[in-house]
Amino acid sequence: MIKHIIAILLAFTTIMLSGCFLLPEEQEYTVPPVINQEQEASIEEEVVLRGDIVDNKTVSVKYQSSRKEEYSFKLSYEKITDVYVSLGDQVKKGQVLAELNAESLLEEIEALKTDLKKMNTDIEYYNNLIAVDPSNKDMYEQQKESYSNSIEASNQRMKELQAKINDRQIVAGMDGVVTYLKDFVEGDVSNEDTVYIIVSDNNKKIIGSCEKDDNFQIGNEYILETDEINYTVILSDINEVSENKLEVSFEFTEEVGVLDDSFKGKVIYETNEAIDVLYLPTSVVTILGDESFVYVRNEEGFRTKKMVKVGKIIGNNIVIEEGLEEDELVISN
Repeated sequence: MIKHIIAILLAFTTIMLSGCFLLPEEQEYTVPPVINQEQEASIEEEVVLRGDIVDNKTVSVKYQSSRKEEYSFKLSYEKITDVYVSLGDQVKKGQVLAELNAESLLEEIEALKTDLKKMNTDIEYYNNLIAVDPSNKDMYEQQKESYSNSIEASNQRMKELQAKINDRQIVAGMDGVVTYLKDFVEGDVSNEDTVYIIVSDNNKKIIGSCEKDDNFQIGNEYILETDEINYTVILSDINEVSENKLEVSFEFTEEVGVLDDSFKGKVIYETNEAIDVLYLPTSVVTILGDESFVYVRNEEGFRTKKMVKVGKIIGNNIVIEEGLEEDELVISN
């Protein structure tokens, strides 16, 4: 009986073990799958290029005067007759920069001056009469008083007229340089809501903000790029505005003329470059530990891993030192 049971168990075990080999085996590729024609359209490739690659770290900067004043006329719909300054002119506090038509006011002032001169002459005349004819002094004094009252009224009117003329003038409130001057056409009329002239101090600093970086050193020279021309600037000040942010100030090493608040550019503070090298976008190169590789298509059309030796990363590109040739195609997706 025991022999029969053992025989049955042995037979069952053999069947079970045999059944394991009946399960489907996991498919394995000894080589990467060939790329068929349907996949061909979706394959994107990058060309291995040779050349110079450069990546500049920059900080955006702009001109910022420490003080400026904007000037408008106090009156609207008055004819602009005179503009006495040009862009870039140095001006002094109290200097008249522009004015509106005040012809009628000036004519009235001139007429008052003539009247005042005559009335003062008449008062002097009555003073002389008092000296030679004291018996009529009271009468002469009355005449003098009348003239004195007229002179006082005329002087008051002169002040009023001068105030009106002042309201028609733009006068500098500070020493500085004209950094903005609105275009004028003959016959233009004023608008009290329009800025016509801006006077700024002579500060020539440009300011920017950036992440903390050890490349910034006070006194070092840097290149400032603008749309029109490049300048050499010196870092003059560094202020830490937060844990990871700096405000940096630069000064020009040369005369740059008039700057206004529209002046801006980029200061290059670090340059990373590689000259005459093979390179690819970093996105198509896989780096695992000490190994680097790309995927290419071999002569049979297989997607094949290819080992490469890489150099430094510059911007979005990586230098290829070994493993690829110029103009070789590398699969990018």
